[in-house]
Amino acid sequence: FAQVVRAIRCAAPQATVEILAPDFLRKDGAAEIVINNVGIAGPTAGVEDISLADWDRSLRVNLTSQFLFVRRAVPNMKQRGDGLIINTSSGSAKNCFDSASARSKAEGEQEVLRAFPTAVILRPSVIFGDEDQFLNRFAQMSSFTPVLPLFGGDSKFQPVYVDDVAQAACKGVLGEAEPGIYEL
Repeated sequence: FAQVVRAIRCAAPQATVEILAPDFLRKDGAAEIVINNVGIAGPTAGVEDISLADWDRSLRVNLTSQFLFVRRAVPNMKQRGDGLIINTSSGSAKNCFDSASARSKAEGEQEVLRAFPTAVILRPSVIFGDEDQFLNRFAQMSSFTPVLPLFGGDSKFQPVYVDDVAQAACKGVLGEAEPGIYEL
């Protein structure tokens, strides 16, 4: 990978995707690898408790922005008979009826796989790292209280370190991971 790779962080409307396309496509209009890492974790309430605005935002970020970037890259990949899509989803996508977020991520996965069946789908659990907003919050709370609240005590998940997720994506890029869905 001697070429420069540009990372674009964007939950974009269609017009923005077309403007950004030159940043992620070669001069001949091709993309060799698309790493789709767009997503939000909410809303997580039941459908009866979600506002239409929150529902729309979840779909726009977790589904529509993925679709727009992949749609722009896939035709040329199919025409050439090569290319790779790595899609970062969420561990919650396997239980796609738990929340709007999970449903939208599951739908995003399905759209990617329909368009490009050889994609690598990564489903990380809660990701932690130096600047995460989840485990660091619990660490902060533990500094001033001897007891921490436990919400959803029957929930089971194992957080995954951000570098491990990055390594999984690298394995996909390097061809060291077969197409499919990987729970991280």
